[in-house]
Amino acid sequence: MTKGLDVTIWGTRGSMTALYHDRAEFGANTSCISAEWDNGIVIFDCGSGIRGFGLDLLKRNQIVNKKLHIFISHLHLDHIMGLPFFPIIYMKDWTIHFYGSSDENTTFKKALTEIMAPPYWPVALEHAGAEMHWHQVNSGDSFELPGSAVVRVLRANHPNSTVIYRLEIGDKHIVYGLDYEVTTECQSEYESFVKDSTMLFFDGMYTAEELPNYRGFGHSSWEQGIQIMESCNIDQLHITHHDWSRNDQALNSLEQKAKEMNDRCTFSREGMKIHFDTDK
Repeated sequence: MTKGLDVTIWGTRGSMTALYHDRAEFGANTSCISAEWDNGIVIFDCGSGIRGFGLDLLKRNQIVNKKLHIFISHLHLDHIMGLPFFPIIYMKDWTIHFYGSSDENTTFKKALTEIMAPPYWPVALEHAGAEMHWHQVNSGDSFELPGSAVVRVLRANHPNSTVIYRLEIGDKHIVYGLDYEVTTECQSEYESFVKDSTMLFFDGMYTAEELPNYRGFGHSSWEQGIQIMESCNIDQLHITHHDWSRNDQALNSLEQKAKEMNDRCTFSREGMKIHFDTDK
């Protein structure tokens, strides 16, 4: 297991995959980010990128404590479509803890297992093989994980029972803040949650110019991300959940504009690895 904290980006796209030759630099897969430290592994979302993470795990022989904590922001298909192809769920020697929210008419477990079962998928999730535990989350909850890590929860301004997460381990705080439309009404709450974080993964699906055409869709602009980074004392900003229709040239152009505004802003690329030394 890693020393310090390693964050890896396995999927960067929003809404659907982008399997086109001119989108290879920033990646084709939908949202999935992992964080690993001495005693724990956390995954944020199960977009199509989670398959690559699973294959990577299977190559490692040194993993003794075969436990994963998967935090799902919401059940829109782009955030769970990779789960049936995640090889770890079929391994009987692994234990997986699932965390997520749902509306008042069902539970997170029931909603997810109904999607990952016949007739939508031939193998029911509960029969896949791994030992699974289920955790219903609500805004304001916090969960203690191995290695004195904590994950905190905030409801998101996005359709259908969505939440965002903040991982705190030692002096490093990573916010997975995707699928959140930052508006005047909720900006203060969002900023309080992300304040003083080491790294913020921000939903910059749109530009400021485009955003008025997509009010209510539950996404923000990369320009808003920079403003929040600067006002909330955030060390690093990663713009992600890229519009699947944007090619590499378009994203490179936007990233250049963003860096001219603040060079601590990066547009996430699939395969990026970020290492942090942690003080505990």
